[in-house]
Amino acid sequence: RRANQTDRSGALGGDGESKPRVRVLAVATSYKPQLEMLRGSVLGQGKEWTLTILGDGLVYAGMYGAHGGLKMALLHEWLVAELRGEGGSGLKSTDLVLFVDAYDVALLPGMGDEFIARFNGFSADVVIGGDTDCSPDSSVRLLLPTPEQLAEEVS
Repeated sequence: RRANQTDRSGALGGDGESKPRVRVLAVATSYKPQLEMLRGSVLGQGKEWTLTILGDGLVYAGMYGAHGGLKMALLHEWLVAELRGEGGSGLKSTDLVLFVDAYDVALLPGMGDEFIARFNGFSADVVIGGDTDCSPDSSVRLLLPTPEQLAEEVS
């Protein structure tokens, strides 16, 4: 499976402090113009931000079902390869990984520092956000914690 990466790493913050690399990942099995909007919005955050598109040329069905599991399988495959040093530039312990939808996400100009600050505010290794659709099986949302339960866990 191919991963297309636009790499612009190694920058320092304006105050001379090293900023973490932010590795933005998305699954796109075929090219659509919306990818250019995502690419431009990611690269506009600074030199330490990169975009990797996973799944180019794959059929969004088959062994993973109509939708189920392909994105998570590709994310897992990428993480394993990066941690083993088999990926593009190797995942570092200071890197942040942001996994987004490919065709309907754009980052607002200048939101990079705010994103990093908010992530760090959770004091967690993993933060997951999403909607309550849980497509294609909306009953999965019954297994997820409520926002109130999440707030209790964070505090």
